[in-house]
Amino acid sequence: MKTKPIHILVLAALLLAGCFEKVAHDTIYMLTPKTQAASGDTERVVEGARTYAFAADTASWFVASYDDALNGVITSRTDPSAKRSDPIATGQPVATEGFEGSLEMRLTRPSQLVVAADPEDRLYAYTQQKVAENLPRTYVTLTFKPYREGRTYKEGNWVFCNDFYTPPVYLDCTVVPLRQAEEGGPTEPFPVSSSAIRAYAFAADTTLWRIASYTDALNGVITSKLDPEQQRQNPEATAYPEETAYVMSVSHSQLMVVVVDRASSMYAYSQQTVDLTGPGVAFEVTFRPWERKYLYVEEGWRVVDDAFRSENPETPAGLRPADKLTAR
Repeated sequence: MKTKPIHILVLAALLLAGCFEKVAHDTIYMLTPKTQAASGDTERVVEGARTYAFAADTASWFVASYDDALNGVITSRTDPSAKRSDPIATGQPVATEGFEGSLEMRLTRPSQLVVAADPEDRLYAYTQQKVAENLPRTYVTLTFKPYREGRTYKEGNWVFCNDFYTPPVYLDCTVVPLRQAEEGGPTEPFPVSSSAIRAYAFAADTTLWRIASYTDALNGVITSKLDPEQQRQNPEATAYPEETAYVMSVSHSQLMVVVVDRASSMYAYSQQTVDLTGPGVAFEVTFRPWERKYLYVEEGWRVVDDAFRSENPETPAGLRPADKLTAR
């Protein structure tokens, strides 16, 4: 059995050692700060965000306030009077197409404290960011959620802070759905049952949001009028049957209230303004299935019956799909 010459083994060892010497923690850290106005909303990029990196550890240092986050200042956990404003990197706008709104900074340590500030909603977040070996670029998306309750919460490895958080004020409101089965007939209340009515409210403006279909109304989905791809699927408040009424607690003064008549497969929605410090409010809406219309507006409510939606431009408005065969 032949053995390799000793000089070849030494050379191989030196080459192997040289490979290990090239290991480095040096990356372009690309942070895309986004915001989500309400749960289920489409996320959008934050304008004017800031980010910094410090040669520090979150076990010993933290961000004490929104102003500090905005200006790149960290505070000692053991001595609140000890502050540092010496970031090793500051985020700069990314010029690359497709990364508009992103910030980049070069990180050259295995681990560092990273801070990000959202000036739109006055929120901030920080984390201990580790850098992988020999990774040219590190991509991170950070989503601020101004609707989250509380002054701080943790999501992933990030600590999010809202110094300006105030607990919501709730107002109990009732939904009063009425039904007129035939023209000139009596207007009667619906039975108080979840199988008869579904009602809820979004903190939204009906000039910007709409109900796209009966299915969406039933499932609690609203659609942006500006961008049909943008939807919201988590109402801020839902009405529940309680003895003689449908009751829901709201915490926003501007509301888009939606009521669904399950029996007639109709729905209605309207813009409502309430005083959260005042008495409870009743939202009253009347469904008139005898109208046989796709849409009618009554006292601010848009009442819709999708069965009369004209999908074919040549079909006269007001005809149900089943009626098309007999239309003349």
